[in-house]
Amino acid sequence: MEVAISFFNNGENMQYQEALQIYSLFEYVKNLGCQVQIIDYDLYGDKGKNKLLYNFLEDNTILTSIRYNSINEIKEYPPLADKYIFVNGNFSQLSVCALDKNKCIAYGIREINKDEVESIEQKYQKVSTLFDIKDKNTVRCLDPMFLLDSSQWSEFSQRSNLMLDEKYVLVYCDNVTNDILEYSKKVSQNLRVYVVANKMQLTFFKGKRLKNIMPYDLVKLIKNAQDIITNFEDAIKLSIIFNKNIHIILDEKKDDNYKIEMINEYGLVDRVADLYNDKLEENTDYSEADEKIASLKNITFNFLKENT
Repeated sequence: MEVAISFFNNGENMQYQEALQIYSLFEYVKNLGCQVQIIDYDLYGDKGKNKLLYNFLEDNTILTSIRYNSINEIKEYPPLADKYIFVNGNFSQLSVCALDKNKCIAYGIREINKDEVESIEQKYQKVSTLFDIKDKNTVRCLDPMFLLDSSQWSEFSQRSNLMLDEKYVLVYCDNVTNDILEYSKKVSQNLRVYVVANKMQLTFFKGKRLKNIMPYDLVKLIKNAQDIITNFEDAIKLSIIFNKNIHIILDEKKDDNYKIEMINEYGLVDRVADLYNDKLEENTDYSEADEKIASLKNITFNFLKENT
């Protein structure tokens, strides 16, 4: 079966999470015996092409020969496929993107209410969500990153050529502030601190900031770190996969509803760090998260196997 997959990145410049989700779902569906291509649409976002991550997708997946600039172009010249999987969409995106209902699947919807799900179900053959919807029985599937297990992600990380200290702490945040760096000092206790960040305050810093790393470098950094300090969803997911000690930072100025829901869902409420007090304990309990993921793996497998 030929399958075309379209990801929505909500108008933001593609980040590591989107690249890792695309790669993992591509690999998973391919391993189900399908011929898979990624629809080359909205991978850049409003801020322009992220060359590094786009090149990663070109090298590690199969992109459509047409680079689509609008939903209308996809409708008018759809890639040849037996099934289309639309991933990470919200209601407004999914409601205009359906082609032939009998060929379309909505996978991993997040932040959607009962009435919106019912509307989407009229346009798609099958619909799955990432979380329970109040008063609505839906098929719940795993986030694409959880479709690959720790051994598969470990193999993926071996593509990295990063030379790392034997023990270190990773700070992986959108904006690394002085408060975050001060907290990292409490956690590291003189170990090397590596930083991956979009922005970083100008400050004296003894650690090492890593720039322009590839997705497999990020996975290696998380896999081998003693502790991870982060406000990114992909780091939370990879920390769960590798059972790493994690310190989650929430930004009160941002809408972190989905992240908070994920933290509650996987039993990580006690891993939210208070930057101004003592560091969190050294052992993260992933028993609830491991159990939840295991319970959803068969459901996710059956959903994708039956519909591709």
